[in-house]
Amino acid sequence: MKTSRAVQAAAVFISWCFICNYSLAKPKDESVSPPPTPFAEVVKQNFSKWDKDDDGKLTPHEISMAVDNTKFQDESAAAIAAIRNFDHSGNQAHAMKLADLINPSKRLLSDYRAALQRLRGASRELFAQKQPSIDAIKQQEMGDCYFVSVVGSMVYRNPSTVKNMIKKKDKGWLVEFRNGEKVPVQHVSDADIIICAYAGDNGLWLAILEKAYRNDAKGTRQGDKRDRYDRIDNGGQAASVIEKLDGHKTKGIDLSKRHGAEFADTIRNDIKLALHENRLVNAGTGSKVTTPHIVPTHAYAVLGFNSKTDLVHVWNPWGNNFTPEGSDGLRNGYITKDGQFDIPMKDFLQIYEELTIETRASDRH
Repeated sequence: MKTSRAVQAAAVFISWCFICNYSLAKPKDESVSPPPTPFAEVVKQNFSKWDKDDDGKLTPHEISMAVDNTKFQDESAAAIAAIRNFDHSGNQAHAMKLADLINPSKRLLSDYRAALQRLRGASRELFAQKQPSIDAIKQQEMGDCYFVSVVGSMVYRNPSTVKNMIKKKDKGWLVEFRNGEKVPVQHVSDADIIICAYAGDNGLWLAILEKAYRNDAKGTRQGDKRDRYDRIDNGGQAASVIEKLDGHKTKGIDLSKRHGAEFADTIRNDIKLALHENRLVNAGTGSKVTTPHIVPTHAYAVLGFNSKTDLVHVWNPWGNNFTPEGSDGLRNGYITKDGQFDIPMKDFLQIYEELTIETRASDRH
């Protein structure tokens, strides 16, 4: 697995921000459907519509506006979404000229094809399978693991909790976070479906929920002209997401500097009690991770703990699958299906550096 931008370690424990993202998956089999219109042709057909000031280049703001525009659908949406992701892959967006886009790199072409496949595989129903499913959730290009991991743990705990947050309105939806905040979402563009965290044929609910969280982010209501996704794309704290989405305060535990049997027992008890009381638990890695398929500077959901086997059940919001070469462990990694895997507590305490646990204290506004 690879990420689309370099991950960065946080300098201070209380401000750790997890920013890992997951690259666009390559199309599985392009022979099952007609080949898409070539990327360069789609760009030629739409460039003048994207380029609002007719200066021959697309600024990050113009790209952002095109991404949010529901008039751009299917291939044009896939193209602008791929352009947006490619433009932001180096951490600093810049203007893109027509000449650069009609002679695209292999990466951009691959992103376009994958974006179109993802779009055409997505359901346009709010809840296409009645309930949200953690197995359908896939973090995509954005570095929003801290958000997606929390949503996944909420769905795993009780999908109805998440389902009940989103109400259909005449014009769009109203998302009611459990801290009391209400955020309207007027529409979801085709490019939103591509760029947002993805639930595929499970429905639009995840894209709507993420858009509501993004629209309520700092700067949104002050005329901020940054790319809309940048408000949550550059890292964040699982604690803030838990407090907003589930309406409770959290406590953080630094795992990086405390060792020994007594500390391990404390963590066991904290996780066991929290999960027994249906409180959310999130774990974060540091920058120096060597175990295969455990991602550095990344947020994971802790879904369970078996005190008999001393195994922690963890979920990676990438939703990936992995089979290690050899037995499970720090050296080879852990058997993973749809992002979920079991890890011994002793290994867990070696790999993860931060634990965020939901408390019972209300954080309602």
